Amino acid sequence: MEGKLKTFLNNCKRLEDEFADKTHDVENVNRGILVSEAFFIRSIIGNLKNFRIIESGRAMGQSTFLLGKIFPNNSIISIEMYKLHPDAQFALDR
Repeated sequence: MEGKLKTFLNNCKRLEDEFADKTHDVENVNRGILVSEAFFIRSIIGNLKNFRIIESGRAMGQSTFLLGKIFPNNSIISIEMYKLHPDAQFALDR
């Protein structure tokens, strides 16, 4: 277990600059995932390629926006049940 943790932490350090370049203009908001949570997701995914992200409950699109920045070559399916939600147009524009 200790070896896996050390490998994980080393990968986090390696990804830090890449992640910062992709997310430097993303504002932390109280809805959706935080930038720090996105870094955790990116760290866990590692070098996995060609996967699809399925997100439910888009709201204002913060998570979709952030995930799109850190995984630009992957497809994201974002589902919002409430088309008339006040944030729906903002999310679509984003």
